[in-house]
Amino acid sequence: LIPVSMHSMAWAIKDAIAVDFRQNLYAFNMGRKLVESPELFQGAPQRVGWKETLDEKVRYTRRRYGKTNPRADELEAMVTEAVAAMPALDESLKRDLVIRAYDCMRWGGIPHAKRYVDQVRGVYEKDRAEYHHAATKAVLHTLAGAMLIKDAVFKAELATSKEKYRRDHEKYDVNRANGDRVIYKHLWKRRLRLAGKVIRLDIPVWDWQLKALKRLRWLRFLLRPWSKYQYKHLAEYERTVAEFAHTTVEEYYLQLTQLSSPRCLHCDAPSCQTRGCPLDSDVPEWIELARQGRWREAADRLHEKNNFPEFTALLCPAFCQQACHQAINDQPVQVREIERQVIEKAFQAGYVLPQPAKAKTNKRVAVVGSGPAGLAVAQQLARAGHDVTVIETESEPGGLLRTGVPEFRLPKALIDRRLEQLRAEGVQFRCGAAFGVDIKGETLREDYDAVCLAVGAAQPRDLNVPGREKQGVVQAMDFLRHQNRAIRGHYVAGAVDAKGKTVVVIGGGLTGEDCVETALKQGAAQVHQLEILPRAQAAPGHAQTAEPGESVERHYEVATREFVGRDGRLTSLRAKRVKYVPSAHGLMRREIPGGELTIEAEVAILALGFEASIDPRIVEQLSLAVNEQGKVLVNESYATSVESVFAAGDAVTGPSYVATAIDSGRRAAVAIHAFLRR
Repeated sequence: LIPVSMHSMAWAIKDAIAVDFRQNLYAFNMGRKLVESPELFQGAPQRVGWKETLDEKVRYTRRRYGKTNPRADELEAMVTEAVAAMPALDESLKRDLVIRAYDCMRWGGIPHAKRYVDQVRGVYEKDRAEYHHAATKAVLHTLAGAMLIKDAVFKAELATSKEKYRRDHEKYDVNRANGDRVIYKHLWKRRLRLAGKVIRLDIPVWDWQLKALKRLRWLRFLLRPWSKYQYKHLAEYERTVAEFAHTTVEEYYLQLTQLSSPRCLHCDAPSCQTRGCPLDSDVPEWIELARQGRWREAADRLHEKNNFPEFTALLCPAFCQQACHQAINDQPVQVREIERQVIEKAFQAGYVLPQPAKAKTNKRVAVVGSGPAGLAVAQQLARAGHDVTVIETESEPGGLLRTGVPEFRLPKALIDRRLEQLRAEGVQFRCGAAFGVDIKGETLREDYDAVCLAVGAAQPRDLNVPGREKQGVVQAMDFLRHQNRAIRGHYVAGAVDAKGKTVVVIGGGLTGEDCVETALKQGAAQVHQLEILPRAQAAPGHAQTAEPGESVERHYEVATREFVGRDGRLTSLRAKRVKYVPSAHGLMRREIPGGELTIEAEVAILALGFEASIDPRIVEQLSLAVNEQGKVLVNESYATSVESVFAAGDAVTGPSYVATAIDSGRRAAVAIHAFLRR
């Protein structure tokens, strides 16, 4: 794709990089080959099994302490016995146990390693397979982090180990045959507090000094005051491990919170907050409060930036959890589960109370839409003292939370209890009123001091292929809405029922997964889920595997081409397998010759996502400015092109997640409050 001959490229590389020219030219050619044939790139090498890892650690132990020292044999016997006693752990967890037991041995000898292994085994014996041994996983990772206190002696051990030297030689391509050598000079940073002042010291340390220091373990007794908080934390965590017990599901998950959360304590860069959570929630702080059983304070801290934690805990893909540093090599802190525990404990104990404004401003605000963004705007403005009215087209507030999310994903009772709180705070709801039809834009502007449009992005994407009009081809929102109404006893004429039928769900995101599970709960005989993207690039769904006994087949890189039927009814679906190839404009989708696919089906559900296409009547009546995608144009203060009219949520950002919508609503409320105070 580079418009330069290969000869010229080779000359340029040689001219610019005289040293190691051949290696760099080889690397360049490898890159060209991978662009041309990406399937050759198999990713990072797979980790070896636990037994190979243990053999490696035993070899390092013999080199470190000598062949006659029994430590290596004791480590091998202890870990082998522990792995045999915990057969339900998968290969990666067994390997993690080997590594951590070895590190504990390096820290404090075989007794320290045995202390670690015995506690993990103790939790495993009390754990249960139906919970996927989540508590054992949490202890396996978290306990080692607490026991491996980074004092000066252990830092010296880590900095001068043979493993580190080997890694450095590979990393920096050190070749002793060529005369290469490595000289280490470490810089230890220390802080001292003298006479109320903090003095920072940079102390240079050489390798020979560290090699001597790591053999002086008796110094730990003198240096212990420097690590008193780590020792205190270790004692508290080991007490929690010893007290692990449960008889109910609620008790189990409460214990899991206690066992998994300590890893947040000493996190220097909480990426769960900065990169993961759109709400910038102070995750480590409320997790620590929950760990201490201070549920009221944890709930208050959680509510500071999230109006509806129960919605995000159940519906968000848990970006905070995915961004946790522990997810790199270990199991991430179970942020979403802890969040759910905090808010449920708070409601059960009566900590979640209405917060009506102490004084009224006599300013009136209309919020159009009662989804998460609209409810967040309404609650924040009502607490600021404004009179807020929420206008909703449906017969009950909640937006897509009520009509588009299945009951098993979000029980509607959770929405109702929040609505009670909002009503107690002064928010009024006007349902069954369509803005642009029942309520005109001009009237709304005259009756209210400010208007916020939080109408969401409810326009579903369609699939323009032959046979789209066949009976049995439905939009996901229609399918889910009818199911939600049926649960509440409202029969809908013409609603699709998947019972006993073969169903195809087109779309692999959250909505597609909701449709899959809803069809299964209705009694579908077979469900196929089609996703046009590769598995690695597909939008995150709630689940990627079927429960035992469920018949689900998921197909990736498949494009639907035609709906086939008889007498106007769907009977099958034709599709083509595709692949993605590189081009000057990025990856391009190409059909695979001979990749035809036919699936017999009586129901096809289109879960292709949504568009932020606002109702043209609203645009016309308010003279709103929108972009070519149909999103409402706003400035940094969420103000539209029309005076006193603001917008928030998916109508502005496009289809997004619950946390993003809540955050948008909160920010819009701040801007509206500032506008009303002028």
